[in-house]
Amino acid sequence: MKKKIFKYLSNIIIALLFVLVIVAAYSNIQSKGKPGNLTSIGSYEWLSVLSGSMKPVFNPGDLIIDKKVDANNLKVGDIVTYIYDKSFLTSHRITEINKDNKGNLVFTTKGDSNNAKDDISISSDMIVGKYFFRIPLLGYLLLNIKGLPSVIGIWLLFFLVTGTEIYRIYKEQKKAEPSELKPE
Repeated sequence: MKKKIFKYLSNIIIALLFVLVIVAAYSNIQSKGKPGNLTSIGSYEWLSVLSGSMKPVFNPGDLIIDKKVDANNLKVGDIVTYIYDKSFLTSHRITEINKDNKGNLVFTTKGDSNNAKDDISISSDMIVGKYFFRIPLLGYLLLNIKGLPSVIGIWLLFFLVTGTEIYRIYKEQKKAEPSELKPE
């Protein structure tokens, strides 16, 4: 029974490591050169939460998924991710929507846990996406698997676990084979 459980667990670990390798490689390739190194698939983007400014909606270490939206469809109360200074991303709630002197939409945002609204006004072209959902704690993992050393480490771990499993199976088969030495 213990062997079966160990076998299933090792298969799950191998599968998870393989998925991590694929996600890490895709993330590294896909986010290169994008503002804020934002990774996306189709109209969905994912990013790791770094601060507690939006507690309890999401927490540091959560992975949040945003959906690209037309800024004209946003309303007060929506949580949006915006980019500023060409590389910094923030996800906060819209508290006001106004128009500038040229008639363009301008958003005021605030983190749910913050006492004051954000210092900058957000223009439509700064909006990256609208909050869609979160996966608790997965952001920590994805933050740490970006970069070549992490991808190499995951590959090494993958081969170590896979090699150990192959060796274990080989050993079991060798033990199960009847001795080929026959008395004469």
